[in-house]
Amino acid sequence: MNTETSKLLEQLSGAQWYAVASTVLSVVLAALLAFVIAYLKRKGEQYATREDFNQLLSQTEQTTKLTEAIKSQISAGALVGQSELEFRKAQLADFYGPVYSRLKLSRELYNLWLGQKLVEVNLSIIALFCRQNDAIIDVITTRAHLIDDAEIPEVFTRFMTSVTIWNFYTSRPGQPWIEEHVTALPQAQWPEDFEKYIVTKTQELKRRLDDLHRNAAFQLAELK
Repeated sequence: MNTETSKLLEQLSGAQWYAVASTVLSVVLAALLAFVIAYLKRKGEQYATREDFNQLLSQTEQTTKLTEAIKSQISAGALVGQSELEFRKAQLADFYGPVYSRLKLSRELYNLWLGQKLVEVNLSIIALFCRQNDAIIDVITTRAHLIDDAEIPEVFTRFMTSVTIWNFYTSRPGQPWIEEHVTALPQAQWPEDFEKYIVTKTQELKRRLDDLHRNAAFQLAELK
């Protein structure tokens, strides 16, 4: 501090000193307050930004978990649907389809044969009926796991009994007919309800298979 400044300060009265000190203190406090306000504002903005980021991150994580859960459910459903799809395809291809087609052919030929339209090939037609019957019995006995019921329907047993009797009697050399006392037996009667059962069940399974194909295509599209 130079001499002139010292003299000037010495000349100041107490009131003047107070005024100067108050002014300086006000300026310092104002500057300090402005700094604190600016600091707090910046910290508040940073805190708000961090909170927004954390909230966004949390929402993103929740969305990801939900998406993965949905995908997992769809994938599990797709596996179950695919398993049923393969089973229904096997039912139609290896059980109901072959039985259905053989019954349809036999029914058409039987109507012609019964109307004596195929007299010239009578023995051949009877032999064909026997082969068709044997083929259907083979499907029933070897692929019973594909039957679309908890238990083998009773009508299956009646069918196998009836056609076995038919085959025994009609396959006798030189005597391709069934005696009247045999045809009168209830067990020898052709079970019409077996034919109806096969036709109805085949149509039901075909519709079910079509639905499964559509669902499988939809689920595949959802997973992409």
